[in-house]
Amino acid sequence: MNLMSDKIWTYPLRLVAHYFVAVFGGMIVGFFPELWLGHLYRYTPIEPFTPAIAFTALLLGYFLSYRLDRVHLAGWTWILGLVWLLYGAHELTSSWSASWSNDRSALDYARRELFGLQRFCGDTECLYQFVFTTPFAASLMYSVGGFLKSLREAQTSP
Repeated sequence: MNLMSDKIWTYPLRLVAHYFVAVFGGMIVGFFPELWLGHLYRYTPIEPFTPAIAFTALLLGYFLSYRLDRVHLAGWTWILGLVWLLYGAHELTSSWSASWSNDRSALDYARRELFGLQRFCGDTECLYQFVFTTPFAASLMYSVGGFLKSLREAQTSP
């Protein structure tokens, strides 16, 4: 029995619930694996995506999303993560000024703050990556996990 109602008007709320499971569940459960494994990919291009947290979100998507919602809304969770990431990019680009920035443009500044290596984060200490990039990566991987689970369920259904 699924925990959420099948009424169509509840879909947006259910999608938000999946997003919170993906992001906060991935961050809470994946926090210690991220600490233990982070040295393996420090200063690499995948570092801003916090791979251990993203992988935890993938597992949550695979093992938990189908129990919460059999309508497969988990596969759409990445959209909320993308909207949040775009909001972060907008905030960064709108606050950029050539008078204080070493970056050539507002877009370069946003790219560096959201996807740059930790050694280049500067004064922000990569806070934007944690607030905007990590939730995007977690929601994307949660969606992949939910999609893989729905494929698996479709293969095993008579």
